[in-house]
Amino acid sequence: MRHWLLLLLFGLIQISGYTQTFSGKISYKISFKDSLGNPVVGMEEQKIAEYLNDTLLRVDQDSRAGMQTTLINFSDSSYHILMDMQGVKLAIIMPENVFETADSLKPKIKYKCKSKTIAGQKCKLAQLTYPDGREQDVYYAKKIPGKFNQKFYGLKGYPMSYQLDERGFELSFEATDVNTSPVDKSYLSIPEDYRRMTMDDFMKALSE
Repeated sequence: MRHWLLLLLFGLIQISGYTQTFSGKISYKISFKDSLGNPVVGMEEQKIAEYLNDTLLRVDQDSRAGMQTTLINFSDSSYHILMDMQGVKLAIIMPENVFETADSLKPKIKYKCKSKTIAGQKCKLAQLTYPDGREQDVYYAKKIPGKFNQKFYGLKGYPMSYQLDERGFELSFEATDVNTSPVDKSYLSIPEDYRRMTMDDFMKALSE
């Protein structure tokens, strides 16, 4: 459970000042490699679908643990994780400071001319350098608003391809499809049959 929580919470949310609008679905695949660049045995490729509309974002992650869903409302800075545990439906309320980004996670960004097409979108390369010296390359789509970006502080667009290092593994994220059909806002809201619970109460319930 800790593994998928780390994936869902990676890169704390930042609300930027972009005024672009976008409604649609972006599909990603996640592949796992070891320190030598070989596929990790037993770690199957995972899929993520991100739905965007106006000030709302929904992230569905399909893994061996089942489907996990994150809902973010940028207008009121609310952040929920939906869970269906054998019929017990919960909307976990994340703390308000989840929107804060520590200085150690604020990179300097160099925008490069290098580009490539990913999932039908023209993407450009950004090179990020963090205060601790870590470097990271990200291909991003300028036509998709940076205000939805939940992973890379200050990036002027939406990340479409990047890698993360976690516990000796390389996680490779790449967009596979961009569907610009409008997303109904009701799909980006908490369903009526889900009970709200704080993360602290949820963790206490797990330990009982």
